[in-house]
Amino acid sequence: MSRLLAVCSVLFCASLARATDLRLHVDIDTGAGVVPAVDAIVWVPGLFTKRSAPREARIEHYGKRFVPRVTTAPIGTVIHFPNLDGIDHNAFSLSDAKPFDLGLYRGGDARSVSFDRPGVIQLFCNIHASMAAFIVIVDSKALAKTDTQGNAVITDVPTGIQTVALWHELAGEKRQTVVLPRQPEVELVYTLDGKSWKPTTHNNKFGESYPSDTEGRHLY
Repeated sequence: MSRLLAVCSVLFCASLARATDLRLHVDIDTGAGVVPAVDAIVWVPGLFTKRSAPREARIEHYGKRFVPRVTTAPIGTVIHFPNLDGIDHNAFSLSDAKPFDLGLYRGGDARSVSFDRPGVIQLFCNIHASMAAFIVIVDSKALAKTDTQGNAVITDVPTGIQTVALWHELAGEKRQTVVLPRQPEVELVYTLDGKSWKPTTHNNKFGESYPSDTEGRHLY
């Protein structure tokens, strides 16, 4: 009996070892120093565990901001945009991956968009220049966003040869092929290059500058 249990235990452990949890730490070199990469997106391209209904996500209009500022989701996700402010808002994007315009709507209302292609979508409001955000749609369900310390976890990734993709607004996208050993956890550390990033301004959906006062401050 003990020998049978031992054999079963070995087989069970071998089965578990075919998938691992990725524990990632991502830093970014800004040119002024290396700091944790907050809100970096990490994913394993092409990894879908099973077919299921599209997931849902939420980006709020709150305090003249999009909250959260960076969102990631797999292809097929429907994202809802509720307006929680007591003023009119808009959400639009001119990005190739998903151009859309939700028009003006008041506080208490919400509108939704289905995202059917991978890519990085820059999100703006046509009224308030301060409202800017990113949506990163990926061809995978193995995805995560780093926390304030630059850490993220992706669970149940098949071992063997895999591609790990990373994106950050200061560094763009990076991909690396890795060999994941058959062990319960694998730690990966990356440093992204953000030294060439420069701040930019954006126009409204008509390609025009946002209204400003005589000192250049936006009116809305």
